[in-house]
Amino acid sequence: MSLQRPFDVLDRDPDLAAWVKRLAEDLGNPNDVRARWEAVQALGYLDSLRAVDLLIASLRDNDEQVRIAAIKGLGRIGDARAVPALASALQGTSYRGRIAAIEALAKIGDRQAVEPLVAALEDGDVSVRLAAAAALSKVGPP
Repeated sequence: MSLQRPFDVLDRDPDLAAWVKRLAEDLGNPNDVRARWEAVQALGYLDSLRAVDLLIASLRDNDEQVRIAAIKGLGRIGDARAVPALASALQGTSYRGRIAAIEALAKIGDRQAVEPLVAALEDGDVSVRLAAAAALSKVGPP
């Protein structure tokens, strides 16, 4: 269910736009994991195209907790543009990250998630396979 917005929330609120700009700067700080994590946490509650873009970029962060927070934020926002990036996150080494990506894909509910979720049924971790099966029951069969 892709969000349909006539305009971005940041277009309506210059103070919020300035705050998001500051969060984007925090995301670029390689020396402060906490600042990046807090920025991703905050962005995950914004109904904003810019927030989605920043969260997708944060999926490449070197810290697992930042990546998982970005995944959860994308699921919370529910924009189908995140599906390909979340599907790629299913290839991650962390089972926690893979489960978070599966749950986010289920929340988004877009049909383009079906194929990667079916592939996750073959994951080496039983908890990932169970999460994929549950997600497919929400998204729909292949």
